[in-house]
Amino acid sequence: MEFLDGVSLSKVFDAPDSDYDKKKIATMGADSYIKQILIYGFYHADPHPGNIFVLDRDIVAFVDFGMMGHLSNDLRDDLANLFIFISQGDAQLLTKQLYYMGIIKDKNDFNDVQDEIIHVLDRYYGAQFNDISSVMRELVESNVLKDYGVVIPRDLMMVVRTITMVYDFGNELDSSFNTTEILKPYAKKLVLNKFSPKNIERQSHKFSMDLDYISKKIPNSIMNLLNIVSDDGQIKLSLASNELDSLNNIFTRIVNELVLAIIIAAIIVGSSLILHADIGFKLFGYSAIGLVGFLFSAILGGVLIILILTRGNY
Repeated sequence: MEFLDGVSLSKVFDAPDSDYDKKKIATMGADSYIKQILIYGFYHADPHPGNIFVLDRDIVAFVDFGMMGHLSNDLRDDLANLFIFISQGDAQLLTKQLYYMGIIKDKNDFNDVQDEIIHVLDRYYGAQFNDISSVMRELVESNVLKDYGVVIPRDLMMVVRTITMVYDFGNELDSSFNTTEILKPYAKKLVLNKFSPKNIERQSHKFSMDLDYISKKIPNSIMNLLNIVSDDGQIKLSLASNELDSLNNIFTRIVNELVLAIIIAAIIVGSSLILHADIGFKLFGYSAIGLVGFLFSAILGGVLIILILTRGNY
């Protein structure tokens, strides 16, 4: 705790332009909020003018942390994609992102929801698009989307509310204020970070936990199935010879691809551990053995994807 010797933002609004560098204050305050949301995932969720102070040299400070928002890594990644697709005016990718986030529940509504999003985007895009917050606010509050069963998560609602307030304050301080230009660099950085060795290592640990869980559940599931068969007495199967051969081929193919996927996962986990241990020859500041492992797993992953896509019926 410390005493802040400054004035609230509400007083800066009414002050002559000569007393403060209002453009700098607007940019600095918005930049701080975007960092809190996208980079740190922990942000001041009640940004009214009384909670934002301006100190000497136009330094922005925050008070009253009674309402704070917390975002998971996955939600921050999703937000970054939403910001980018909105700033690009790409309704198709924006709709896909909402579907992947589980916000759009029924895939049958996809095209109808996409059409509604196109209408929303068309109302805001002109010579210069600088208000990403209004698009997000309309998407969140749109009764049309609610007709399709679209339910916005509380965490996303809080983010939209916060960014909207930040835009309103910035626009009052500086008529040329542009949230889009402040958001885009951070959003792109967050998207690129998905492919960093550190993030790949984190994801591989999550995948290894899921793999471990599945490996423990499968034997019990098989035993339960066998018990059900025994209790019922008998199960009749009627298969023609050609159907049996086809079923055998499909089963063999699935097993082979599953084994290849497990091998890829094992290589990724092993490479991540080597990177984490920071041993051996260095390449670009990382363990060369670990990087080679990631490269090899990427090649195998590409082969697996090609096999799946060329097989058909997937």
